[in-house]
Amino acid sequence: MSVGNSNSVSKKNIISWEKPVTTKIDSFLIYKKTIAGTYEKIGQVAYADESKFTDLNSNPKVQAECYKLSVMDSCGNETVSNFHQTIHLHLAQGSGSIWNLSWNHYTGFTVSYYRIYRGNSLATMRLLGTATSGNNFF
Repeated sequence: MSVGNSNSVSKKNIISWEKPVTTKIDSFLIYKKTIAGTYEKIGQVAYADESKFTDLNSNPKVQAECYKLSVMDSCGNETVSNFHQTIHLHLAQGSGSIWNLSWNHYTGFTVSYYRIYRGNSLATMRLLGTATSGNNFF
């Protein structure tokens, strides 16, 4: 599962996953962590549909979100994944022309490093540097 791919058009979190080739899966259910710390179902995607879901109630500019993906088989049984948490990036001006980046760590799988890019569009992005997984500041 990959979560938090913010769409440049909708500016919402997009949850996507690899769909296994099988006839036993009916659908995928998407859960989001609530303020109370529990997970609430926010969507369901049929197996035959594209394996992605847009969280229309997300705001990646404000905060990171936690999601779980569940697989529902053709008998109605569910298997729920571990949670994944998106990255929330904060930009603050330092002294002079210095800009400071800080972020929360991605949770859901092991990250070896973070690549820092800068540009006005995807076509003009250039690599500024790399931060190891233990760092959350650049």
